Amino acid sequence: MTEGERDAVRFQHVLERSRRAERVGWSAIGVVVGLGALAALAVLVVVVLFVVAAVSVN
Repeated sequence: MTEGERDAVRFQHVLERSRRAERVGWSAIGVVVGLGALAALAVLVVVVLFVVAAVSVN
């Protein structure tokens, strides 16, 4: 195996590792965004419940 072939193989491995890291990063971002959306939805539900309770009291 020549030096160039070894470099090509090494470059492939580095590329695969960076792609894997990118996938992990994107999935982590997806989890954070999903949790944020769930929290916003929960706040919205609480606000709607408070509004309904306030209207029904009056």
